Amino acid sequence: MNRFMFVLALCAFPAAVLAQANPETVPGSRPLQLERPLDVVMVEGIDRFCLREIESARERRESLWNRDFSGIDAYEKSLAPYRERFRAIIGAVDQRVEKPRFDLPLPAQATGGNGRTPGYSIGFNRWDVLPGITAEGLVLVPDADAWKGAVIAVPDSRWSLDLFTGSAPTGEAPTSKLAQTLAANGFLVIVPALIDRGDEFAGNPEIAMTNQSNREWVYRSAFEMGRHVIGYEVQKVLAAVDLIAGLRDRKGDGLQISIAGIGDGGQIAL
Repeated sequence: MNRFMFVLALCAFPAAVLAQANPETVPGSRPLQLERPLDVVMVEGIDRFCLREIESARERRESLWNRDFSGIDAYEKSLAPYRERFRAIIGAVDQRVEKPRFDLPLPAQATGGNGRTPGYSIGFNRWDVLPGITAEGLVLVPDADAWKGAVIAVPDSRWSLDLFTGSAPTGEAPTSKLAQTLAANGFLVIVPALIDRGDEFAGNPEIAMTNQSNREWVYRSAFEMGRHVIGYEVQKVLAAVDLIAGLRDRKGDGLQISIAGIGDGGQIAL
């Protein structure tokens, strides 16, 4: 074999070896051929898997819990590790701001962006949650000096705060009368804003827009940091609880704090 043929054989040898090492199909298999789009088939398979896991979780659930029913204190203590694990799962693990800023829109201050409704005042507010992260929402303050209690009412993420509280300037019917009814009956009500499901900011109009919702955008970003959009919103609500607890000396030691919600807000409240 002359030098030219030898070089040619060397060049052909790697290709032959690669062809054997990387066949078109794995031995014992066949090419994937589908009549329907692959993404549709994939999502349906994921759905089937998740539904099977939900069903089997009912059978496994009790074996994963070790609760002590001997007394209230013992029961609470036995639940502590599960609560901490759940807190980690939703990413609600960061230390909240100890002394958040918060000013109530009292009746005498109901000017500008605040409004007056028979029985209570309503105004916009913002409060600290985590370093660099704040929450915002509406606060409904009863006219009565002695409040019956305080409620954090969390709306569904599809609803605006104005529609949820019946304070929309257009006069539209409220999506719920929960906050209004509570405030009119002497309860301090805080309505935090959730990250909505709109997609008006999903993209650059000069390049391309997508239909990725605001909640999904935050979810994808937070996931990379071990956080979750639900965890952030739970922290918002807990920061509001901290704020109300700090108001007890002002309005009496017996102030009870409750959390209620609708839709996504119900999930956060739970």
